[in-house]
Amino acid sequence: MTSPIITWLLTLISGAVGGNIGGAMIKDQSLGPVVNTILGLIGGVGGGQLLGALGGLQSLGQLATSGRPELSEHCCQSSSAF
Repeated sequence: MTSPIITWLLTLISGAVGGNIGGAMIKDQSLGPVVNTILGLIGGVGGGQLLGALGGLQSLGQLATSGRPELSEHCCQSSSAF
């Protein structure tokens, strides 16, 4: 199970990188590296929350471990006991 801190850090980093890549691709509408980074951070968090609410992040975790049963049994287990 991944730590929530690691998940947030990956979301923030990927959002910042995505914001700067988007700004580099559309140079005439770029707002500068600082604003692109901030908007990318906001978009990364919003996108992560949206995917999490739709169950997309869990399916990505299952996809990453498909074909490797030794990883599948540890990846997506719930920590709550019934």
